[in-house]
Amino acid sequence: MKDAQYDSVIGSHDITIDILADEIRQGTGQKQYVYHRGTWGAWAALMAIKKASGHFAGLTCLTPGQGEYNVSYIKRYLRVSESACFALF
Repeated sequence: MKDAQYDSVIGSHDITIDILADEIRQGTGQKQYVYHRGTWGAWAALMAIKKASGHFAGLTCLTPGQGEYNVSYIKRYLRVSESACFALF
């Protein structure tokens, strides 16, 4: 795949990752879009994104007492201005 685009994905396996990969393929017209997945959990995903070792990640981090997923962890551990959070409802 000479002209393929590659991205690294780290973290919890989440159907959102597959949907995002499909959207990237369709949006860029790159039928040879490939993503490499490492399923190591949400904490590893946060650290990989923080260290720029991954391009996007699947997270499932519940904030105890608030019933909110992911947002407080992203704000705490990542530079929010350089991050985006997508959720499926």
